[in-house]
Amino acid sequence: MARNARPHIEEIVSSDPDIQAEYETLRLRRAIVGQLRALREQRSWTQQQLADAVGVPRSAIARLESAEHSPRLETLHAVARVLGYEVDVRLKRRRVPVA
Repeated sequence: MARNARPHIEEIVSSDPDIQAEYETLRLRRAIVGQLRALREQRSWTQQQLADAVGVPRSAIARLESAEHSPRLETLHAVARVLGYEVDVRLKRRRVPVA
């Protein structure tokens, strides 16, 4: 993303709570997907090899890595386990902007 676009995006996101919520959802999804893809690639596995190890169709891994759909927690857990990791979900108190 162009560096000069960042302030504009942040302004738009911060001005609308609905956009802010969707942006956060997408940010989290892309972060998780990026980690899983990187772990798969570190092993030099194809999507098919990972799918076979997890016991799901290759299309499930492709959908997961596309970040277009929210993955099921069970799927994340299964993929992480096969790659030698575990899913750690934590709830954090939201940072409330100071007025």
